[in-house]
Amino acid sequence: QRDWCAQVDLILDSRSKEPARALARKELRESLIGVSPVFTDKAFFMSDEFSLVDCCLLPLLWRLPQLGIEIPKAAKPLLDYMERSFARSGFQESLSTVERSWR
Repeated sequence: QRDWCAQVDLILDSRSKEPARALARKELRESLIGVSPVFTDKAFFMSDEFSLVDCCLLPLLWRLPQLGIEIPKAAKPLLDYMERSFARSGFQESLSTVERSWR
């Protein structure tokens, strides 16, 4: 929450200057790419079971396109986690109409 959510807040803050927002985008993208291998051995974030950590992480990942962040194909474990988790009925049911239109 301290790292990723703070960067999202900075990106979304219209009072932030673009260089700071661009840096936050870059740092968030690189951090998410760096954590991608975590999803190689476990189905969820550092766990075999869906947890509150996933509940916090998935909304952030869903919003990446709106934040101007694209995860490269090289981060396949993270992309697979996102695809698998976004397909969960509970996640889909949690989305608002606006959020559904983002993807």
